[in-house]
Amino acid sequence: MASRPAYAASPLWTVLFLLLCSPALTADKQIPMEADNCNIIQPPKEAGDSQLNGRLMKIFPRREQMGEHYTGCQTLWLDIQGRHKLEKIMVLYFENGKTRAQQHIAAGRSFSCRYYAGSLLPNSRAECSQRSIGTLSSVPAGCTRSSLSVEKQHALNCSDPD
Repeated sequence: MASRPAYAASPLWTVLFLLLCSPALTADKQIPMEADNCNIIQPPKEAGDSQLNGRLMKIFPRREQMGEHYTGCQTLWLDIQGRHKLEKIMVLYFENGKTRAQQHIAAGRSFSCRYYAGSLLPNSRAECSQRSIGTLSSVPAGCTRSSLSVEKQHALNCSDPD
């Protein structure tokens, strides 16, 4: 009967393997896709408006819809080229109202940042902010000038940012 190598049956080997592979975990392993609003590809029509350097941003869900103990995702889309084509650039994942992960999607590359109690976890990427950004604020859909040029309508309650 052939003997198995000692490392094959060792729980220590399994733990070491998982630790060595953990930096390679993708954002979708840190952000549970089954959680509320974590699987959204395009912004829904009720996604909030914001702007970055005059370019339209869409944020969903809006902060007012999330609640103090929200568990799920908030997604940000940006009109990167200024051509009214929105591209997903960030997904924030919250557990019980606290930021746990940020997935950044930019220029064809993606990276993730993980947080606990609002602070960046050790051994994170240099691109990650030391403090979580928290929930993103927006105004109702159609309230920004850049959104108006796309949607051709004006939303009600534009003076009510969340």
